[in-house]
Amino acid sequence: MKKLFNCTLISTTILMMPMATASDASGQAIGFTCAGCHGYDGVSQGIVPSIKGEDENELRSELMEYKSGEEKGTIMNRILRGYSDEEIAAVAKYFSGLK
Repeated sequence: MKKLFNCTLISTTILMMPMATASDASGQAIGFTCAGCHGYDGVSQGIVPSIKGEDENELRSELMEYKSGEEKGTIMNRILRGYSDEEIAAVAKYFSGLK
């Protein structure tokens, strides 16, 4: 009985966690795919722009412009077509939060 109570308590706690946690985690997970060009934690070592600490709204807007084809790029347009608007927003939030 005690084991069942503990499992129920843990399950209830997990289910009550804020939904923002999932969004933050997806932004970080998707953000790892950016490391090849934009550097670990968004700090580029080459000519590709660093995106660490960028303004969240500006970054999201730029990413959406690449996704729509409004902004021309070599690979960004193709990569971003694979992500939903919500995933792009999560990535922008993640990188803007890095200081």
